[in-house]
Amino acid sequence: MLVPAGLSVEQAAGVAETWLTAFQLLHFVGSVVAGDIVLVHAGGSGVGLAATQLAKAAGARVFVTAGSEEKIDSVNAPHYLSPLACWPSPAVAATTLPSRA
Repeated sequence: MLVPAGLSVEQAAGVAETWLTAFQLLHFVGSVVAGDIVLVHAGGSGVGLAATQLAKAAGARVFVTAGSEEKIDSVNAPHYLSPLACWPSPAVAATTLPSRA
């Protein structure tokens, strides 16, 4: 793997590890396919951001949690749970989770 200009070997390895971790969890463990619902906790983290983008690319419906509104905004996920929100029951979640459509 070539190290991109401006990155150290350690930084480049970190980028690869982050994306490979997200890919492994979504595709090898979770077998995500188009139409699946994926909940990404810590969506503002490196692995969370990678998982959000990879799940979107797979055609999944992505919901994200994060520790602050700023982190939720930085992820640009179409569906999110506010850090101040209470976790709804599954029946309620299916119809009332906020959307950024």
